[in-house]
Amino acid sequence: MYGSSYFLIWLILLIIPVFALWKRRWWSLALYILGCLIFLGAVLKGKDGWDDLADLAMLILVVIPIYIVASIVWVVGSIMERKRK
Repeated sequence: MYGSSYFLIWLILLIIPVFALWKRRWWSLALYILGCLIFLGAVLKGKDGWDDLADLAMLILVVIPIYIVASIVWVVGSIMERKRK
């Protein structure tokens, strides 16, 4: 992946947790940060010439599902909070 694609991926991966922090969705924030840390570990790890493919695979197979689960947790938490009020 090129620099611009890494920039866009990291921008999206970091804006979502900041928004969760701003809305005080702590469980979702923890899952988003976990996804960011996993992707950061994958990017920093040496992969013997398969860097781009390994990073893309990690993003698609691990990080995006974590972000989807975190978003579901966010929505369920919002619904439960509205029912309490």
